Amino acid sequence: MLKMAATRAVWRRWVPAVTVAVAVGSAGVVTATPAAAQTLVNCTSQNLQTAIDNAAPGATLVIRGTCYGNFRVGKSLSLVGVGGAVLDGNHEGTVLTVRGSRNVQVDVSRLGIAHGFDVDGGGLLNVGATVTLSGSTVRDNTATRFGGGIASSGKLKLTNSTVQANTARAGGGIANAGSLELNWSKLRGNTVLRAGGGLLNLAGGTARLSASTVMLNSARDGMSGGIHNVGGPVVIVQSAVTGNSPNNCSSVIPGCRG
Repeated sequence: MLKMAATRAVWRRWVPAVTVAVAVGSAGVVTATPAAAQTLVNCTSQNLQTAIDNAAPGATLVIRGTCYGNFRVGKSLSLVGVGGAVLDGNHEGTVLTVRGSRNVQVDVSRLGIAHGFDVDGGGLLNVGATVTLSGSTVRDNTATRFGGGIASSGKLKLTNSTVQANTARAGGGIANAGSLELNWSKLRGNTVLRAGGGLLNLAGGTARLSASTVMLNSARDGMSGGIHNVGGPVVIVQSAVTGNSPNNCSSVIPGCRG
């Protein structure tokens, strides 16, 4: 059985570090401008990180092809994929890291985030910012601790997106210590060693699932293959939590059985 006190202690050490990072970086934050510029980035010939660094706050980067590497964003940006574009971590670090205060907003649309490998947040690590994923897929990422697909201590919203086939010690699909919304989205086929195959909601975290599914996730050596909650409320609205192993939910989560 997962020792949740130890888990909370580890997470508490992580969250204060997040807070410090946000405080240090927030002084220079500039929010999105009304008229955002668009720049095409072709990953076969251009460096995406250079384009991110050079983009004005509020700009839109239209991404084509497969971009290999570990990408970092600290300002408001929109990343839009075309033609099946993918950000690929090549199994060497978190694929996409976003750091900032809540007024740093990063919108990710029609992108794949794949093959990341790190301690927390193999695919996406959101450190205090506001991140939205629309029509995107986070897949085949690994974290040795929390959040195989995504680890977030900020505001995170997924719409028409899928988090699948990710692995972690806890929180295979998503590990959340902030504000999480899932709308018409799927947590599917994620795996953990301990708890929260689909979703781990930790201290300080709140989650709301609307018209979404948490399905076929598993916890190999523990509990709560679907959702494990040790934080704030988890609200499930017209959503299905089913077929997870060894069970669907921990404790009492309204709308989730077994």
